[in-house]
Amino acid sequence: MPQAADQPAKHGRSLVGFYIAVGVVAALVGLGAWLWTPLRVLYWERELRRNAPIVSESGYSLYRVPGSSGYTPLSVHTQLRAARRLADIGPAACASFNRLLNGSDGPLALQALVVLDEPKDSWALPLVVDAASGKDAEKTLLATTVAQKLTNKRFYPVLPDTEPPRRPTEEEVARAQRNLLDWWEREGKAKYGGGGK
Repeated sequence: MPQAADQPAKHGRSLVGFYIAVGVVAALVGLGAWLWTPLRVLYWERELRRNAPIVSESGYSLYRVPGSSGYTPLSVHTQLRAARRLADIGPAACASFNRLLNGSDGPLALQALVVLDEPKDSWALPLVVDAASGKDAEKTLLATTVAQKLTNKRFYPVLPDTEPPRRPTEEEVARAQRNLLDWWEREGKAKYGGGGK
């Protein structure tokens, strides 16, 4: 027959095990919550890079097919979706967008810029201005257009309506770049320099 003194000790040991299990579960939940955003940033940046276009010698954009070693023309929907999901994360994705916009992959930088067109993306304006300050005319034109959408300011003159629409000339792009950089130094940096906060 068990003695009465043994019963409480056994009961106490089972509670210790329960509290340890609760502590482990709480630690895992806390770690998951702490790592959730960085892991999402890494995932969507990887998806964006994995679906990045490769420009062939003939000028066609070819896209990697997951699970194969070849390339095929695909819709840019997957890539734009990944870029938009990355942008939706917000300021936590700033370092990722910095890598995308300043990397050597031009088409990937353009795809990253294209999705930064909503007012909630104003956190990325310092990166957009930095992208516009480069020598690549295509990236400068797109970055200036994105900056116009984010700030509701006009940096290049309104182009006349033509059919098909006319692309801005190199001089117009250079003027837009100067206007954007002047505005940034004059008032934009003070308003948006901290990520739009």
